[in-house]
Amino acid sequence: MSHYLADSTGLPIVERLTDSPALMLRGVHMVVEEILAQIQGVSVNRFSEASMDTTASGEIRAGGVTVALAPGQEDSLSLLVRKAANEKEQFPERDSVEESYSNLKESTEHLLRMVSYLRLLPYLPGDCTVCRRVEPGN
Repeated sequence: MSHYLADSTGLPIVERLTDSPALMLRGVHMVVEEILAQIQGVSVNRFSEASMDTTASGEIRAGGVTVALAPGQEDSLSLLVRKAANEKEQFPERDSVEESYSNLKESTEHLLRMVSYLRLLPYLPGDCTVCRRVEPGN
């Protein structure tokens, strides 16, 4: 996804703000997080038009976090970032992430069920320490 954003915008990805136009690494992470949330069905849509804003210096922000710096290109770049964050189909690893998430969800449900059974063990008749003490022959 970071390659898609860098290729479609023509901007480098940097960790800190510079004087030249660039995508911020934290912003790219937010885009990927948003796509993963969409795959999981829990999207918070931090990249809606209403939640994104620009500053006079050309910073593009989403949820208060600087996503990119592009003086003079704020509108077009903001649109590209919104588009990327809302189109999970463009995420190259989408299928493997969806499959992994599905497998994790199934495994988690199975493990939670097993833990609930294990929690009930002390309450099964004949298995607690009191039952063992009062059983005939002990």
